[in-house]
Amino acid sequence: MKTGKSSRNNYKKLFIMKKNYFTEKLNRGLIAFTLVFCAFMANTTMAQKNIAWTGATNNNWSTASNWNYPAITSIATFSSNSPTLTLTAANSEIALGDKVTGYGIAIGTTITGIDATQKIITISPNTFSAVGTPGTNVAFTFATPKAATGAPTIVDIAVIANGGNPTLDPGSYYLGGLTVSNNNAAGTASTFTIPSTVDIYIETLTNEGVLVKGGNIVNNGFLDIKSSLGVGTNHLAGAYGMTFGLPSVVPTVATEYTYSGSGSLTIDTTSGNNFSGGFLFNGADANANLATYKILFNGTTNFLLTAATAANGTANTHLMRFVGVGTLSTCKIVLGGAGFDFGTEATGGVTNGLFAVSGGGIDVTIDQGTTINMFSSSANPTPVFSGYVFGATSIPIFFKNNGTMIIKGSMQRSSFGISAQNNGVVNFVNNGLFDLDLKFILAGSSCISISNNQGATAQADVNFINTGTMTFKNSLNNASAGSVYVMTTFGGAPNLHINNSGTLTLSGSNFNFGNKPFNPDPAGAAFLTQTGATRITNSGTLTTNQDMRATYTTNTSSGTMNFTATPNNVDKLVTFTVPTIVAASVGTTYTDEIGNVHTVKVEKVTGTGTSLITHVAANCVNPPARTASVGPPVVLATSLTKTGAGAGDALIDYTVLAAANDDKAHFQPLVNSGVVNTNPGNRLMTIYDGLRTPDASSVISPGGDNGKGRVVFGEAPLDAFSLKGTIKMQISGNTTAGIDYDFLRFPGKSDVIDISGATLDVTGIYTPTSAVTVDILTTYVDPTLPFDPFSANSGAIKDGGPFASVIGLTPGWKVNYVDIIGGKVQLSFDPNLSITDNAFSKFKFNYYPNPTSNLVNLSAEKNIGKVELYTITGQKVQSNTVNSSQKQLNISNLQRGVYLMEVSIDNVKKTFKIVKQ
Repeated sequence: MKTGKSSRNNYKKLFIMKKNYFTEKLNRGLIAFTLVFCAFMANTTMAQKNIAWTGATNNNWSTASNWNYPAITSIATFSSNSPTLTLTAANSEIALGDKVTGYGIAIGTTITGIDATQKIITISPNTFSAVGTPGTNVAFTFATPKAATGAPTIVDIAVIANGGNPTLDPGSYYLGGLTVSNNNAAGTASTFTIPSTVDIYIETLTNEGVLVKGGNIVNNGFLDIKSSLGVGTNHLAGAYGMTFGLPSVVPTVATEYTYSGSGSLTIDTTSGNNFSGGFLFNGADANANLATYKILFNGTTNFLLTAATAANGTANTHLMRFVGVGTLSTCKIVLGGAGFDFGTEATGGVTNGLFAVSGGGIDVTIDQGTTINMFSSSANPTPVFSGYVFGATSIPIFFKNNGTMIIKGSMQRSSFGISAQNNGVVNFVNNGLFDLDLKFILAGSSCISISNNQGATAQADVNFINTGTMTFKNSLNNASAGSVYVMTTFGGAPNLHINNSGTLTLSGSNFNFGNKPFNPDPAGAAFLTQTGATRITNSGTLTTNQDMRATYTTNTSSGTMNFTATPNNVDKLVTFTVPTIVAASVGTTYTDEIGNVHTVKVEKVTGTGTSLITHVAANCVNPPARTASVGPPVVLATSLTKTGAGAGDALIDYTVLAAANDDKAHFQPLVNSGVVNTNPGNRLMTIYDGLRTPDASSVISPGGDNGKGRVVFGEAPLDAFSLKGTIKMQISGNTTAGIDYDFLRFPGKSDVIDISGATLDVTGIYTPTSAVTVDILTTYVDPTLPFDPFSANSGAIKDGGPFASVIGLTPGWKVNYVDIIGGKVQLSFDPNLSITDNAFSKFKFNYYPNPTSNLVNLSAEKNIGKVELYTITGQKVQSNTVNSSQKQLNISNLQRGVYLMEVSIDNVKKTFKIVKQ
């Protein structure tokens, strides 16, 4: 540690409460912020800080003649009709040409007249219309230095302005505040350089330890900022280490201001309130988008934020807060350099959030090559990312990650808590690597939580756009409300759009709390305007183990969706309803009646009918349900027995609320033009409203390429379902559907399945040692009419099939279309047919065209003996004796449909399929 750092605690500290540079005006829910420089609150009990000012002349920090010390007056009264103000006490130091600054009086306002008593002064009227409430202190800057007092100290707020670039001698400096600004015109920004031989300590009771308004800081030394403001109930009263805003003269061309350097930065706001943080960014103006603050983290950082919470246990303490007004753009923010760590994995995580955005017009970018790591503590009540936008005229929020963001650890609340209403728009764009892997402590928490917080009814939108690699993992598998993203379902909730063209992984609970999906209008592809809806558009690779039943999903021709069978989780959250009061403390271990070990997570026990929440291993099967023998028809499991650590009742009766892992993938349509790989294993992936395959590019692979799977479809709309594209089926045995072979089931009553536009791909099918028959597609069979082939309830395959084509059949295998009670498709293997196929191949038999309307041309290297035609149900419709190596077969008399053609050569037979058009 450099010399002088330890002297901080021995140095006399004189603090003053300074009025915020940001004045909040609330009008119909819209917050307007006014940047105000050096406006002071009256406080006669505390020593007033001086302002030390340097401009663009001789820049040696230690040269006394460079510093203009202004006087701070007592309360002034403003005239409402003329550019004058009256001081409550005379000030003989002021003179014509001096500058005055106060509430609503811009920096650079000049004194143009002074009365004889030195109490009434006239000022240039350039901004007089904005002068605020009388009774506010004003500050003067003298045109001519009044005294030679040396460099600023702990009793001074150092101001570097108007192109000033002071030179600092080696040593330690103690300040009550630092401002680096541009007051005159674009292009005159000051640069404050901290050499490697210099330590700067700043302590303040304001929320602006360092204020940057159109200036630059190059820190190659040591910068320590401590802000202890801890009063009030919003972020304007919160402690912040560094505050960034627009310069007094907003740039008219693109201008970049920077914080950079290889030095050490420490920000300490541990004494602040629950709205405090490390960095505050604000600056709204019609030309604000021309100003960019680029914060380059290339040195050592140490961020110490308050653990203060509100009365309800929540907190809003974020490392960085970005504030907009909605109707104007704000200055752009770029976070660059090597990056920084917020908390450490080794010593424990933080109890704060990372980013908070509020209001519209915000544009934040994490630069390419920048890495931000955040490690959260299980005691953290603050979302990693909080967002709020409102109002019909709001400019959208953009938060873009072009670098690397790693979020790990545990936390209580949802990691993304975003609220949007009344046509507001929030955009989170990932073009880099974003990896969020968290374990949420409380039930109902999730990776993404979208809500409306002020009862709005107009549509609003939250967009997650991924072109890079993005992972949302919830390590707690909660079957009731712990999904990776949660939609609120009340009126006015924003729509959630997830648009993926990169690699997106959604891992966590198999449950989505929302139930208001996007609905297409009845006429076609347009979507109805509504609120609280969820839509995913995938043109990249999306892997999930989630129930996305509330999501209207479009998988484009370039998209691949992978549904995984086994959640990659540590714990599953199980919720029980306790019918009687019990004492079950957090940490108590119980075992249920089938051996699952539960650890109480949330203490319950203040009344009946409330929840007892436990953790259990993710792969646990829920205990069997029982129906109570007396009383209301509740389902009971009766033996949750205390067997391990903790204090609680020895036996608890409970109602099982948590269902087994839910594989119901889509209640709403999954419109697929790409590839869908479903869950492998003997588990159902139910697609309630049917998988819609609008074109031939669709590929459905039950179980994926490396496993077998069972897919169960829901009730087909209007009892008709058209399956297009390719169905990839893997067959490696005939014992269990989903384990040894792929399986499609259409259990809807009266559903008619059209497979005439689909291709069956069985590439890689195995060769059995004996006869095998496997049902690979089935429809509903009415159990009340088992012998009635015309049951109105039973399902069917349209026209009895067949598939448009079949790929990958090997000798001995054939496809059977069974159109009796409930149509189905089978694959059957006949070892004798396999031998026959091998023998038949030497004849080099060929037939064409197929399909055909009248004639079929036959040829072989030996004479063809006999050709017979059968319907798909086995009825012979034509027999021909050929005795020639070539034959033209006339089938013009047959009805349109599919026929089986049995060809005999040298007493060896083989069957072929032909289609009569």
